[in-house]
Amino acid sequence: MSSKPNKPLYAGQYDIFGGVPEKVEKRWELNQALKREEINETIEALRKSTIFQNPLGTKVQQLVHFGQVLVLGKLDSATAHARAARGLGATLEELAGVVETALLTGGLATYAFGMDILGILFEEENGNPR
Repeated sequence: MSSKPNKPLYAGQYDIFGGVPEKVEKRWELNQALKREEINETIEALRKSTIFQNPLGTKVQQLVHFGQVLVLGKLDSATAHARAARGLGATLEELAGVVETALLTGGLATYAFGMDILGILFEEENGNPR
């Protein structure tokens, strides 16, 4: 994860994740190499509008994102959004509520993956990282 923003437009990545996630940075670099930087700017402007100017607020947005990517089976992304939600003040209980709701949409496997992620966070926060 990058530690310093390339452009002020990308500041939201730093506010939520503390840096730019590697996958996002690679997409930005690829678009730059393809001379398609405006795509990066468009996506970040959309992210700013839909996340940072959203009435739900950033903590709830990260809880929503956690549930969405969890149901899609994107476990690395789900873990990143769960960590971001924690950093924005979400409790493990709130994250568990998201996992329980995701069970209804994604099934038992989704629930199990979500609880695995919560287990990782719990262990990290209690001095027993996996």
